[in-house]
Amino acid sequence: MPTTVHKILIHGHEIVESSILPIGKMSEEAKESCNKYIKRFREDFSRKCDRIKNMEVIFCRLLVTSDPVISRLRKLPPKKLRSLSVYSVELLIPPSVPESSQISSNNTSDASDDDD
Repeated sequence: MPTTVHKILIHGHEIVESSILPIGKMSEEAKESCNKYIKRFREDFSRKCDRIKNMEVIFCRLLVTSDPVISRLRKLPPKKLRSLSVYSVELLIPPSVPESSQISSNNTSDASDDDD
């Protein structure tokens, strides 16, 4: 059995119990999705003369893209609103509710039954 499979099958519960973040947040998908941004930042926005300066510019760009305050300033694309189908509208119509006089007469008959 490969070591990775062994770790997950045998020691998986220990990993889940000791983890600080939820399991979904521990995946490598987020790191891999940043690769395209890193590549674009390196090609288009970084200094080409020095490797340290290059990495510094890329790091600063990644900090800017992950900052929630700056992200809120970004103009979001408008949402396309579509009209609902007739079937969907029928599902949204509220059911008929009995009138208040019927409800009050049912409550008074229930109260008289409790007195017995």
